[in-house]
Order: sequence, then structure tokens, then C-alpha cells
Amino acid sequence: MISLPFAAGDAASAVYAARPKYAAHCAELPFIIIQLPQWIDRATAEAHADPLDWPVIRDAQWAASREIPSVATVCTIDCGEFDNIHPYDKRTVGERTAAMALGTMYRCREIAVCGPEPLAIRAVGRLC
Repeated sequence: MISLPFAAGDAASAVYAARPKYAAHCAELPFIIIQLPQWIDRATAEAHADPLDWPVIRDAQWAASREIPSVATVCTIDCGEFDNIHPYDKRTVGERTAAMALGTMYRCREIAVCGPEPLAIRAVGRLC
């Protein structure tokens, strides 16, 4: 299990800790979080184990962007590679980050920076 320097649900603490110390007094300083991609190392996969640490961290990243002004999160869930923590495809991450910066910080409305988000989930029928 990964040891986090903050409570998993405390997204604000994570972002404020990541901001440069000299900018801590500036709440409006734009901050872009690059979401952790989907990834699992070979040993964990072979053991058929997944400690579920990264989904918790990704949730905290999304929560930070919803709760803290001037914070945005770039989705990279589809950019990971099996057993490679640093994927070869840097272009996709770079393009999404540039789009987020242009759309959120420079207010360029011609660029889509977010996808659809579900408003509700409803189960129909038996789940098991």
C-alpha cells in the first residue's frame, strides 16, 4: 500500500502541499493536475492483486479540481501502459494539458477541455 502524505479524501491538502511555497499565499494561482494513468506492475498483476491505491488517489485528484478554485485535472486514465509507469505516448498527455491550460487559464472557449460527467447512476434489475 502506498503511504500518502495526506488523507486520501483530503484533496485540498494534497494540492496545497504540491503548490510552490512562494505561491501558497496566492489562492488564484492556476494549478493543473495530471491524473495518474491506469497502470499495474508485473508482480502485482501476476499475483492477481490490486491494492486499489491509485483509484483512491485519482479520486482525490478529481475532488481537488472540483473543490479548489483555479485547479483543473487532466484525465490520463487511458494513457497508461502495462508494467510501464512512464508511458511512451507523451503527445496525448501534452495535448490534453495544453488544451486544459488554454481552456481554463486563457479562456479559449473553442477548445473542449472536459468530457461528459454522469449526473446519476441507477441500477435496474438484479446486480448479482
